[in-house]
Amino acid sequence: MAFKRGNATPKAKEPKYINVGSPEGGQIKVATSTLCQMIVKNVDEIPGIKESKAKINVVDELAYIIVGVSLNEGVIVPEVGEQIQTTTKERIQNLTGLDIKEISVLVNNKDGNA
Repeated sequence: MAFKRGNATPKAKEPKYINVGSPEGGQIKVATSTLCQMIVKNVDEIPGIKESKAKINVVDELAYIIVGVSLNEGVIVPEVGEQIQTTTKERIQNLTGLDIKEISVLVNNKDGNA
């Protein structure tokens, strides 16, 4: 599954680590690959998802997430898309404190079934 950059997400180089906190003792950073794994794990728990991938960009301390999915046949796309956005935002913000500005969902079923 490949991603194409849309106009909705500001262009920024994907950092290797994202700062998620600065307590007195030092910084707390999470690898973008780890955040993407967390997002994919969350999305894959949603019924009707065949495959998923994620990408994250941070611009001015705001996270922009792109989630690409393939869906099982008969899945209602707007309902699943909204569920992906809602659960991903809640889970990632709760686990990291990251401020999520936008979650874009791209549906691409290679076999044409949805």
